[in-house]
Amino acid sequence: MCRGYCDGAGTPDYADACIYDPFCDSDDDNDGDPDVTDCAPSDPSRFHGAKELCNGIDENCNDIYDGEENLTMACGVSDVGLCTFGTESCSNSGEWNECSAVFPADEIFDNGLDEDCDGTDTPAPCRIISPIGDFFTKRSLQIFFMCNQTYDKIEYTMDGRYLRTLCKNCYFYKGLKSFRDNENNLVITTRKGQEVSEYYSNFTVDVRPPKLQRIEPSRGFAIDKFTVKYTEENCMSLSLKIQGQFDSVNQTRACQSGKNIEQEFVFNLSHFEGRIVDAIASVTDINGGSDTKVAKHLAVDTLPPHILSVNTTQQGRYTYWKIQLDDKAKYLWYVNLDTGKKKILCSWCNDYGISSQRKEYIKPGTYHYSFTAEDSAGNQDTFSPLALSVV
Repeated sequence: MCRGYCDGAGTPDYADACIYDPFCDSDDDNDGDPDVTDCAPSDPSRFHGAKELCNGIDENCNDIYDGEENLTMACGVSDVGLCTFGTESCSNSGEWNECSAVFPADEIFDNGLDEDCDGTDTPAPCRIISPIGDFFTKRSLQIFFMCNQTYDKIEYTMDGRYLRTLCKNCYFYKGLKSFRDNENNLVITTRKGQEVSEYYSNFTVDVRPPKLQRIEPSRGFAIDKFTVKYTEENCMSLSLKIQGQFDSVNQTRACQSGKNIEQEFVFNLSHFEGRIVDAIASVTDINGGSDTKVAKHLAVDTLPPHILSVNTTQQGRYTYWKIQLDDKAKYLWYVNLDTGKKKILCSWCNDYGISSQRKEYIKPGTYHYSFTAEDSAGNQDTFSPLALSVV
């Protein structure tokens, strides 16, 4: 006698469609969600209205990935110091993403922050008292280093390579050391048994003023390019000004530090064409020191003599050249592009082979020529290529 629950499925016989078959109830898993709507009729943990978990399984039967359900969980260990509580969010794969909390970290001494989240900024056992600052105007500086306990050895380095001993079995050091005229990275190291700690001080020594060595061009003609050479270990800025009688152009830039540094400036000087200008260079260091140099009375010439035409005629064994320029050239030459031969045709000339006949013996063959005219300022115009067949 089964007393009203013959198939043991939990549904009373009067409501059970199959009294002796536990698998044909209208709600086989008895989770309150009928089999016709239940996404898992035989799993009582999955039904409409169930609590969704971050496990990659659709417990609430809504066909939505866990990552789209806005599932979150609180995380973190503290909200003291730099630490904060945070949250984790569920991914579509059913795994918790990285916690957004800030966790305790190694304490950095004397920086006003509580990295290990114990409620205080732990004071350093040692401290560099001097040199501390941005820059100094002398090389000999006092190192003053103080600790609250005795160490086996206290050392220092300025280049990161060679450690030099300041003292042994000591808790402080005070003495003068010489530093280079540049940026200095002082590192003081304490040693006690196997325990090693480092302390840092970064500063700049600037003793020597900057030195401008030259401007090129320094005389004669100016086209568009200028080179400034200088020496300064702590360079702040470099400028070049082209000053005409009524107007000027200027460029200023950050500069490289070092010895015998050369930097190039390029200007469009077309509006100064045919005029006399001065080139004024200035270099400044981080301490406000400066130096200035002037290249005076430069004649601006930005236009080359143009080659208007190149013509040839042949008479017997000779080739006659006729080359016309629009202005006087300091040099006019050609390069045989097939043989690499270069020949200067004339100097200080307006033409070649027109005002006076010019001829040249050229062996039979086909050649390709490039012609170049250059003026006193160095401006060039090239006529290329010219194909010449000699029979």
